[in-house]
Amino acid sequence: VSHELKTPITSIKAQTQLLERKFSKSDDQTTAMMLQRINLQIGKLMTIITDLLQAGQVEEQKLILRKERYLFRLMVEETVAEIQRTTTTHQLIIDDHEEITCIGDQERTCQVLSNLLTNAIKYSPAGGKIIVRLSEQESQIHCSVQDFGLGISAEKQLRIFDRFYRVSNERNSVISGFGLGLYICSQIIKRLNGQIGLSSVPGEGSVFYFIVPKVI
Repeated sequence: VSHELKTPITSIKAQTQLLERKFSKSDDQTTAMMLQRINLQIGKLMTIITDLLQAGQVEEQKLILRKERYLFRLMVEETVAEIQRTTTTHQLIIDDHEEITCIGDQERTCQVLSNLLTNAIKYSPAGGKIIVRLSEQESQIHCSVQDFGLGISAEKQLRIFDRFYRVSNERNSVISGFGLGLYICSQIIKRLNGQIGLSSVPGEGSVFYFIVPKVI
């Protein structure tokens, strides 16, 4: 199923990118801009497909985890740098902390952090700072992402990690999403024998955090 869904989308994206580069070098900037917008929508579609496939893997208990030694702060720095390139209105800041060596699934942990950062950007439409904090307590690593955006009511916080649940109200109803990202994050952290949660005040922002063991 994964191959059948992803292969045609990947092919379309590659061909569209070739056309975009071709027209960007010509005088036809209107067509180049249209192709750029198409590429953006293809990227969103690929994200939805990936989320659906991973949600299925989670439910069928087929989500594969790997154990490897890696540097946690370095992983955070690389993830923050990658997400920072997607926005010019937000400033992503890493709170100072020394390096932490751990054994776990770097790719899946990076996926969780990336999702939390992306959500922080989405729900801070006015821009501003997003702060990533790290701490080490005995055999655990604590990582949090704080934004100063819309915030989430106490009632909606109870369902925030549910499958297909999306926070929506008059202020953020147009924000894109499929309601799977945080669900997948919660299941990954669960598989890593960790915890995930949040604290939030409407109108002031949110802090999403996860705690994982240094060695799984």
